[in-house]
Amino acid sequence: MRKLLEKLTKLELILAHQKGPFDLFALFLREDGFDKWDLVASAAWVEKDYDDALDCVTRKLNSLLTTQELLKISKVVLIDEFDERVKNIQKAITVEHKPTELRENNFFGLRIELAYVITSKVQADRFLVIQVWEVLTEMWRNGERAVYSGDVLKALRKKNERVPVGAMRRAFEFLMTLRCIRAARFVDRDGIKEHGAMTITSVIPHCSQLETYFATQDRIDLLGLNGEVFHLGHEKWLLLVDDVVEHQANQLTYHLHFINENAPLQERKLDLTISSETLATEKKDRQKRPERLREWMFGWLFEKRPIHALNFDEEMVFEHA
Repeated sequence: MRKLLEKLTKLELILAHQKGPFDLFALFLREDGFDKWDLVASAAWVEKDYDDALDCVTRKLNSLLTTQELLKISKVVLIDEFDERVKNIQKAITVEHKPTELRENNFFGLRIELAYVITSKVQADRFLVIQVWEVLTEMWRNGERAVYSGDVLKALRKKNERVPVGAMRRAFEFLMTLRCIRAARFVDRDGIKEHGAMTITSVIPHCSQLETYFATQDRIDLLGLNGEVFHLGHEKWLLLVDDVVEHQANQLTYHLHFINENAPLQERKLDLTISSETLATEKKDRQKRPERLREWMFGWLFEKRPIHALNFDEEMVFEHA
């Protein structure tokens, strides 16, 4: 089971970066399952083209799992990210890219003997969350104590912001998950799809969890390489930033995770320490990626250098010595 979960976690990571993040990705063993598991997944891109999404997931499974492992999965179930059953699981557990065991729960109207939840998290477009939060906190500071989600959408449209259907609702759900807002919902089918159909009754203007989220994402974006794919002939290495730690003297340590897309069980990890000054002054390419750092990573992967920790500033001084 450990090997199967390891493969499915790698699959979820790759699909999340190729197609978009998952709100739910989990294995469920029903009470009468006889060691047959249901793979349940939910993501925004599933609803856009269900058949294509199902075909994509099953093809990836067939290419990654052995025949014995495939026989353990009875079916693949793809569901809408706003489905109440998905939200109930997200209330029970929040996790991303990390298999977590749950025992004896009632999910999907069924008694689930055992579940391995790999990802269970409300996903939202970060740029839209920023836009919504700016409008919402401005209204709140101006004395509005019952802000309708439709009015937030109108304010964004006045700024000529393009808001995809369903994206606003995800942004509000994300803010509620972080406990930055509270809201009362309405039964309004069109409004729910367009903007969430809710009235925000409480706003914490300086929400510490949101500030932490923005700060972490800003540091990840500063690196500019999250989601980069390094093509090495028959190998394609996907780079993921697992975490960023800020130290004194403006030093940042990025915990980097590389997965070979053509052989997902092959992975490498690197703890990269770099100064904020170097990140700011390092020459960038058209995609705003640090050129020398990217070149070093390419060589590190290609030559399979046995290095697991690197201080990039010291490495550059050493190279030019």
